[in-house]
Amino acid sequence: MFNSLHLQEDLVDVQTDAPRFKPSDQLAQVPMHYSGLEEGPQTHRQLNEQPAHPGVVAKTNIFYFVGGTGEKNVAYSHGVRQTVWGLFHNRPGYKVISSDVDGRVEGEDYLRGFEESVFCLAATGDGWGVRLKLAVMFRCIPVIIADQIQMEYEDVLPYSLFSIRLAQHAIYRLPHVLQEIMDTPGKVGKVPQHGRGKACQEHSSPQ
Repeated sequence: MFNSLHLQEDLVDVQTDAPRFKPSDQLAQVPMHYSGLEEGPQTHRQLNEQPAHPGVVAKTNIFYFVGGTGEKNVAYSHGVRQTVWGLFHNRPGYKVISSDVDGRVEGEDYLRGFEESVFCLAATGDGWGVRLKLAVMFRCIPVIIADQIQMEYEDVLPYSLFSIRLAQHAIYRLPHVLQEIMDTPGKVGKVPQHGRGKACQEHSSPQ
């Protein structure tokens, strides 16, 4: 019988930083994300009230990230969020907002940012975070920057078909990488355009 570990909290000893996970006799569980009482119904409503047709919402941003940057905690998100904000928060076409520095963006404005953007940062935070799921739900291509971290269900989901992976040391090249993808005919169009109903069903099921 496998011993269950919560992937977010139990893989590393917080005092010694020593790994706890033993693949031979332990099973790492996917972290659960619970939406707030107000966030869940709002997301459901926004997904279903608008027409589920590709291209209905204009993509006005090239890249999108809104979230915490850990303030003085340089280890938070392995430094990815802080680096992305520092390099690109003033770049045209890049909507990069630190809730710790610039103030919070909440509710429909926050969710609309995913839908209005071509690429969205799927950064770690509270475990893997929820942005990868939100990006897919709102037809934004997830940009995964998580060195040496296997994403949830990566062994069964075709991540290369719906996301981009960038090494942390190459964050400075992000604009070049994204522009190259956008300039390649048919490249962005290959991202699956599933209807919102299906996305919402998947999001609403137990995680």
